[in-house]
Amino acid sequence: MMEKITSRDNPAVRLCRKVASGSRERKKEGLLFAEGLRLCLEAKRAGLRVPLLLAEESAWQRHEEELAPLAAQAGRACLLSPSVSAHIAQTENSQGIYCLCEIPVAVEPDWDQGGRFLLLDHLQDPGNLGTIVRCAEAFGVTAVVLSPGCPDPFSPKVLRSTMGSVFRRPPFCCGDLPELIETLRRKGMGVYAAALDASAVTPGGMERPSAGLAVVIGNEGNGVSPQVLEACGGKVYIPMKGETESLNAAVAATVLMWEISGKE
Repeated sequence: MMEKITSRDNPAVRLCRKVASGSRERKKEGLLFAEGLRLCLEAKRAGLRVPLLLAEESAWQRHEEELAPLAAQAGRACLLSPSVSAHIAQTENSQGIYCLCEIPVAVEPDWDQGGRFLLLDHLQDPGNLGTIVRCAEAFGVTAVVLSPGCPDPFSPKVLRSTMGSVFRRPPFCCGDLPELIETLRRKGMGVYAAALDASAVTPGGMERPSAGLAVVIGNEGNGVSPQVLEACGGKVYIPMKGETESLNAAVAATVLMWEISGKE
C-alpha cells in the first residue's frame, strides 16, 4: 500500500517546494521538479533517475495504469491529500501528479564536428526559452546554447513549455558568449546575429560553410548585445509585411531554425 502524505511539513513536500522555487536549490540538490502526467512520463522515457513520485489520490486512480511502471522504478512513490497537492502545485489547474528527477547533463558540443546551432543572448522569458528548446529538437538543431543571464532551462515554467524536449536535448550553458562566437568563427563556422539592420541579409543570404552555421537571438527588449554583435560575422533579418516591426523571440528563433536546419 502506498504511503499517503497529509502534512505540508512533510520533508518530501518541503523538498519539492524548495526545488521548484529556484535555480540555486536545483543545482544544490541536483534535482528538478516536474508537474503533470506527460512531463513525469517523459522523464522516465529519457532514462532519468526519479527519486520521488507524488500523486493526488484521485489522480492516481485516473492514471494508475500509466503511473504504476514509473512508481515501480521511482525511489519513493506517495499519494497526496488534495490540500498538500495544491500546496506544491505550480499551475492553476494542476493534474495533481509530480516528480523529482535528476537534472539531465548538457554536454558541450564538439564544435569541430560542425552542425547547426542556436545561440541565445540574455533571453528573458522562460516560456520563450521552452518553446525554442522544443522547436530545436523538432527541427534537428545540433544544440541550443545559453549565455549567462538566460532563464534556468530546468525551471518549472521552462519545463512545461518544452513538453519534455529539455530532458532529451538540454541546452548548453556557456560562460562567455562573445568568446565562444570568436572561437566558432576561427573554426570556420558562420555566425549571424538576428537584427533589424540595413546591413543584414535575409535568411537565404546567409553563407553556410561546411564547418557549421550558428544564429544568435537576443534579449526580447534590447536585442543582441553590442559585444555579441561585434563578435558575429554578419547579421540576418526576417522580412515582414504590413506594419509589424519585430517578432517575438521564440517565433523569430523558430523561423531561423527552420531556415538553417528544417529545410535540409
